[in-house]
Amino acid sequence: MDTWKEFQTFKRHIERVRSVVFSSDGKYAITGGDDNTLKIWDLATGKRNRTLNGHTDWVQSVACSPDGKYAISGSMDRTIKIWNLASGAQIRTLNGHRGYVNSVAYSPNGKYIISGSDDRSIKIWEVATGKEIRTIEGDNDRVISVAFSPDGKYAIAGYKEKIIRIWEVATGKEIKTFYSSSIWVNSVSYSPDGKYAIAGGYDNAPEIWEVATGEEIRTLRKHSAEVYSVAFSTNGEYAISGSWDKTIKIWDVATGKEVQTLKGHSKGVVSVAFSPNGKYVISGSYDGTSRIWDISNGNELLKLIGFKDGQNWFAITPDGRYDGTPQGIQKMHYVQGLEVIPVESFNKQLYTPGLISKIMSGQK
Repeated sequence: MDTWKEFQTFKRHIERVRSVVFSSDGKYAITGGDDNTLKIWDLATGKRNRTLNGHTDWVQSVACSPDGKYAISGSMDRTIKIWNLASGAQIRTLNGHRGYVNSVAYSPNGKYIISGSDDRSIKIWEVATGKEIRTIEGDNDRVISVAFSPDGKYAIAGYKEKIIRIWEVATGKEIKTFYSSSIWVNSVSYSPDGKYAIAGGYDNAPEIWEVATGEEIRTLRKHSAEVYSVAFSTNGEYAISGSWDKTIKIWDVATGKEVQTLKGHSKGVVSVAFSPNGKYVISGSYDGTSRIWDISNGNELLKLIGFKDGQNWFAITPDGRYDGTPQGIQKMHYVQGLEVIPVESFNKQLYTPGLISKIMSGQK
């Protein structure tokens, strides 16, 4: 057996992953997808992986509170839900959008939530009460991606028709409009210092903008298909992009040069995020997996699979070590030519309880 690439699961067991993020304290990875659930992956102990049920349609977007205690999710069921990460309890459901909720984010102080929807509106919510405190409606374009500025005073939004807008949160006033070369802006984000914004879309090339002037200062050209997700590293030195070409790319913001290309997904990558310490990247793909990468060398560390039954999971390293629930392990198979061998056959050699925490703590 050479690598974990020879391990497979039957497709009926897994669903596409649409959104991934690390918790703000780095203790959890949070994923959401087409099984209508959130998966909470316990990176610290590897023992308390759980599934959060409550949505009735695909989970489009997930985010974590600044204190690392809560998660939010936006769904095609038109709702936003707030969750307690430690207990898995659903705290509150926010109703008000008339279309799919495509994107959600916390304000830097954790007091507010922003959401963008197919109903062409942006909404600002008060976390403590669940009250909708402002609705921003700019034009007739669907809102695909939203984010707060680092000081919480502004919101950036990416729209279907080549447009990126910045809004003043307190007044709902439009401050600035950027016109992207992409016919569809899939993802937007602020740099940590608030000076720059990055956007990715259907033209295959992330764009970096200077917020103060509205000038596009960098175009990152290397992907061979549309870009679905972009983000800055916590120190602002790097940017990341996930693409339908199945790759993740890391870029040097100052030079625009490609630093790393991360390969391994078998279908399009639709969500990417840096870890709080800047050492890792997590990616989510339509291949039904989430993967954690070491950005110092571009190596894959872990592949995470949550099954559509909502209870079981499986994690595996490139050298074939694995962990999971008993039923999750039963769903996995080793394929060699036409021969299909249950993963359980390798339990003595490769089953590694606590694998996730061991890998994330740097153990070999």
